[in-house]
Amino acid sequence: MDTSGSMNGKRIEEVKLLADQLVQQMHEPLSLITFQESDVAVKVRATRQASSVRAGLRAMNAEGLTPMGEGMRAAVNYVRKRRGKKHLVILITDGLPTWADGLTDPYLDAIEAGALMRRHKIHLICIGLEPQREFLEKLAQTADASLYIVEDLNHLELFAITRREKSRLGRHEVEAT
Repeated sequence: MDTSGSMNGKRIEEVKLLADQLVQQMHEPLSLITFQESDVAVKVRATRQASSVRAGLRAMNAEGLTPMGEGMRAAVNYVRKRRGKKHLVILITDGLPTWADGLTDPYLDAIEAGALMRRHKIHLICIGLEPQREFLEKLAQTADASLYIVEDLNHLELFAITRREKSRLGRHEVEAT
């Protein structure tokens, strides 16, 4: 989950509502990985417990830049440790990558992270806003991901997308990144 500054307000609240709805209605383990500036972390480890997800959601705030590539790599590393499971990674963002570790270009960093997901055969759903369509199309193509461009981040629409992709792919654990 993109928790950078541009996600502050309604957008982060909608994504929190989505996570709460996923854990209540999907009956699959849910993990939450957030990325903002230099804070990229697994905030909720795979659980079906709504109370654990809600506690992780309460601790989230939106601030800083967008280290999208770092967030995606954190998802890859997390998923790889949970071998034997099928994982559905959902990348929800309102913007473009604006920060990367060291001197790396943030755009190239995110594209390289998408290629890493593809190499590890991790199914990615990329959900983003219209103004970022060109970048998100390139990222989705590189990652062999499903891409959804939405008008705004609305938890009901995001849930419908997630349910549609999950039913298309079969049983998966959901990793919201």
